[in-house]
Amino acid sequence: MKRFRFISVLLMLVMVFSLSACGGQTIEGDWVLVREVWGDGTVIDKDELEEEGIGETYHIEGDTVEYTCLVMGKEINLEMKLVENTDGTYVFQIGTIAFATVTFKGNKFHYTVGEGSDASTMYFERQK
Repeated sequence: MKRFRFISVLLMLVMVFSLSACGGQTIEGDWVLVREVWGDGTVIDKDELEEEGIGETYHIEGDTVEYTCLVMGKEINLEMKLVENTDGTYVFQIGTIAFATVTFKGNKFHYTVGEGSDASTMYFERQK
């Protein structure tokens, strides 16, 4: 009986430690645009974006979001505030304006700009 109890406790500890190791990811880090999907269903992957001279990155640290966009050799930089919503999404905010509402999970996040056929959903992955 003691052996059974010991094994049970050991298994519970292993489960607790394995769960705590996975759950600590935050949105903080460096992110790169890997795909864009237009409202009409057109998908543009990272290679195609780079061929067109388009690239977007985010550096997120604390409540600061640094956005860099490269368009045909010209770099645009914006600094935004990170606001966490109660539903698990985040807002990238410029002053009082919501630049994007971001859905984050693991090593990926995405957001949609525009509506209907004019919409574009941008997909980002964490840089390693």
